[in-house]
Amino acid sequence: MDSKQQTLFRRLPGVDHVLALWDGSEFDKSIPRPVVVQSIRNVIEDLRSRILSAPDGMDETLFSDAELLRLTKGAVEEKMGFNLTRVINATGVV
Repeated sequence: MDSKQQTLFRRLPGVDHVLALWDGSEFDKSIPRPVVVQSIRNVIEDLRSRILSAPDGMDETLFSDAELLRLTKGAVEEKMGFNLTRVINATGVV
């Protein structure tokens, strides 16, 4: 691991920091806490993967509070979105 990657890993926030940002924001408070926490973990894990794969392509703005909230909001919306799929009931019972 080179020094650029180490520097970027040090810039990664903790889950509690992003959760505090979420709590202080105007986002919907009715979203279940475990969904928000898991979404934050997914965002941070995605950032870790991006650092490992292409540290030179990482922009410092990805670690800003506003960008972390934007990424978390997207992850929460994806997790809370409509996820039912249409199926055909072949049993004849409806």
